[in-house]
Amino acid sequence: MDRKSIPGFYFDAEKKKYFKILPNHVAPMGAKYSKEGVQRSREGEKKRKRDAEHEALLQKRVQNPKIMQHPLGGSVALSRELDFNSRMRPRDVPGKAYACGLEKSLELREPYGSETGSLTHFARDEVTGGYVMGFNQGGCGLLQSWAPHPPGSGSCNYPDRGKSIMLSDTGSEISSVNISPTRTLIVTMLGGTAAPIIHLSKLVEPIVLEGTWPWLDIGVTVVFRFSNETSVWTSSPSPFSTQSSAPKIALGTSRGVTLLTETPSNWTDEQALAAPSDVFALEWLGANGVIAAGCRNGKVRIYDSRGGEKMAGAGLKHGSAVTAVRRVDDWRIVVSGLESKRNMYDLRFTKPPSGPHRRPRTTTPLLTYPNHTNPYTRTLGFDICTSLNLVVAATSPSPYPSTDQSQQQGTVNLYALHTGEKIRSILPSPPSPQLTDPAEPPSGDAELVKCIRFSNLNQDSRARGLVMARSNVIEEWTW
Repeated sequence: MDRKSIPGFYFDAEKKKYFKILPNHVAPMGAKYSKEGVQRSREGEKKRKRDAEHEALLQKRVQNPKIMQHPLGGSVALSRELDFNSRMRPRDVPGKAYACGLEKSLELREPYGSETGSLTHFARDEVTGGYVMGFNQGGCGLLQSWAPHPPGSGSCNYPDRGKSIMLSDTGSEISSVNISPTRTLIVTMLGGTAAPIIHLSKLVEPIVLEGTWPWLDIGVTVVFRFSNETSVWTSSPSPFSTQSSAPKIALGTSRGVTLLTETPSNWTDEQALAAPSDVFALEWLGANGVIAAGCRNGKVRIYDSRGGEKMAGAGLKHGSAVTAVRRVDDWRIVVSGLESKRNMYDLRFTKPPSGPHRRPRTTTPLLTYPNHTNPYTRTLGFDICTSLNLVVAATSPSPYPSTDQSQQQGTVNLYALHTGEKIRSILPSPPSPQLTDPAEPPSGDAELVKCIRFSNLNQDSRARGLVMARSNVIEEWTW
């Protein structure tokens, strides 16, 4: 037996001695042989092994011949000037230039953060430039809107008096805030001690906002109460909805997927997909009505709303609980989850698990994104932009120490979508002092970026901006 693997003992390679593993409250502070220290050491070793495997995989990839890197190589000279290399493809260059040129252009700060709670969800109305923000504190949610003044001025003028409270004393935390293409505001309440609630409201037109400012909605709300559901974790309006087609909204619940459809007179609901696990993430995969549902047990189930049933043989198994799913194209998706696992999958090559296995095997990914740190946080900012081939993701506290700035809590990292290469790290503004008690140190959860979205920040639909929410601050970053 290897002398370094005695059960119940920790071997210190530096001191070359064995130490008995002690409980955290018994071992000296900072001791490597405490249970927490041993766990931290094991996690660090796993991360180093994972990074080494990724580097070895990159070395095995097909690379351009050395002659192609010669300055007299004709068209390759241009690639040399553009700083191309074997890992950066030409289609990734615009995204790399965009990420490196991002600068903070606007900061909206809630001055009463200790009263409103932590900003966990938001949605931006690209027509009026207004924000709808969801704050959570003590198991209760508060919904506010923040509209520019004068209306139509865009994101250049958001006065403090432009805030309005849309919902308060909800009795449950806000689990998602979204705006559909038909400008319907969707706010879902998590539930728990009370039944989960869904609020649906139409947003005002820009010409009407002059008379209703700072209110962004028309004041009429449709409320759904699900007595048969324990929790509503997320929502996703169909991005392919139009005024001529019936708008649809998918809800991820504790029992599966519920589909809301707008009719000329009201909204109707139906149980679309029954799942034995909580649905944490939803994504529409196309105008044909196909939905990907990411579950707590790591499965991504594919549902076809046209046929009203789960597609036979479709779906995949992620290596951890799924917290976010994003569509790349008709066949590829990016799945982000806990245990610092984020992969890209091709839905055409997901062989369903078979054989006498007690637990389904994980699906082989098309691409694995390294340097992703999220061991246990479910609500963490994540989004992709297919036009720029970029992935943006926030980080959560790591169980082991790291000197890498991109792995520290509160940091936002940008990656190349098709290669996984990290391009840049951004550290948003710190939370306001009012958020925490001056006598106590700020909690790590208040420093996390809970929501990130790519959004059109002006009338030019090609100009994509990056909007992120942290504690009581919303920031806009533009190129």
